[in-house]
Amino acid sequence: MLLIILSAISFGAMSTFARYAYADAADLYGILIARFWCAGLALLALACLRKLVWPPLPLIARLAALGGVGYVGMSYCYFSAINYAPVSLVALVLYVYPTIVTLLAALVLHERITPIKLGALLLCSLGTLLTIGPTLHGSAAGVSAIGVGLALAAAVTYAIFIVLSTRITHRIDPVITTVVLCLSAAAMFTLLALARASVGLPPQFPHSASGWIGVAGVTIVSTLVAVIAFFAGLKRLGASQSSMLSTLEPIVTIGLAAWLLAESLSSWQWLGGALTLGGVVWLAGTGKDAEVVLQQHQKLSDAA
Repeated sequence: MLLIILSAISFGAMSTFARYAYADAADLYGILIARFWCAGLALLALACLRKLVWPPLPLIARLAALGGVGYVGMSYCYFSAINYAPVSLVALVLYVYPTIVTLLAALVLHERITPIKLGALLLCSLGTLLTIGPTLHGSAAGVSAIGVGLALAAAVTYAIFIVLSTRITHRIDPVITTVVLCLSAAAMFTLLALARASVGLPPQFPHSASGWIGVAGVTIVSTLVAVIAFFAGLKRLGASQSSMLSTLEPIVTIGLAAWLLAESLSSWQWLGGALTLGGVVWLAGTGKDAEVVLQQHQKLSDAA
């Protein structure tokens, strides 16, 4: 349990670390290039030390293609969203993804939606509406509709990615999965950065130690520590309880945002967040499919 809690805290701190990097003139390309290359290579070294068995090359290629498109798309939307909206709000909006995954699984994978699942989905949907309601009515101070839209786009992209990758990743060691995703995302962001640099828009890296501490936090704490702690805890605790404990992640994000970034949510948004997380916990207890959904979220590094 302590390992899963450590993982949730580490993941939950990512947005705050990113904000410090942004404050030091870094952009999302600078942050994510450093994050994915450093994390991917470190986990690759871990995989080699543990002598993990690699899957066939065609399977790796399929996962890399998904990572280079879906995972990159999700990361781009999420790290863009926190430039336009409070990180606490973005974290809560992102957590609509289990609802979307459950619906997509019913449509694409023909999984049955039981009455209990339907109740959990309705609870999550009501929570999401309450969370983004002030923004939709223009009454949320300091919140851009673009930020909320990007957060929703991140949730939708991530949900689609999870559904498409489910048939691939269950046959691959989770550390290998994370290595392939990180390195494919690193390669794609590097290519995008080079394309932007060719038209006079090079990636922006931090200018001082404080910014690099933010990047290091995203990479070391919110990726390496988070992933390794989750795998270690998952092995000892199981998927269902790990999934439920992992809902601490947005709570940590909100707490750190209030403490270090002076962010606040309205009472309606607090209620909406509570309903959304309650629905996610409910989904985590409804069966094997829901367990896989939340396990995949942690396995793939994020609310983001």
